[in-house]
Amino acid sequence: MKLFSKEEMALDRELGDLMDDINLNILAITEDSNVTVGGKYVPNSELAITAAKELLRVSEILKLYENEEDADD
Repeated sequence: MKLFSKEEMALDRELGDLMDDINLNILAITEDSNVTVGGKYVPNSELAITAAKELLRVSEILKLYENEEDADD
């Protein structure tokens, strides 16, 4: 699969956003912070689940990049 510039930019942006979200979730868990969304408390277990799902998406994006590099070789 050949990624075009718009697709690469979208993936780069998504990857950056995911990494930011993951870092914030992990930080909240490790510091035992109180996180709310829409005024509702979000337990650490939910933050961990969200981080895990986001890490899965990060791995998918990284695999796309690896496949693209392999195709260029």
